[in-house]
Amino acid sequence: MKLDPNTKVSSLLAAIPSSGLVFDRFRIAPDTTSDLTLQQACAGAGIEFDEFLRALKEIDWRDEAPSTG
Repeated sequence: MKLDPNTKVSSLLAAIPSSGLVFDRFRIAPDTTSDLTLQQACAGAGIEFDEFLRALKEIDWRDEAPSTG
């Protein structure tokens, strides 16, 4: 999945459920930000999108099964 600042929170969580760990780390509540873009959710939490992206890259999600929706 290619991520950019305009990716919706809900799209990221659907594609990579373990990304919820990063949302937890930055105290971003996915249930209240699911309709927001990642840029908007990060701004609301007072962090830079690039910081969120770096944290996301630290997750070992290679064994995670793709979501079937």
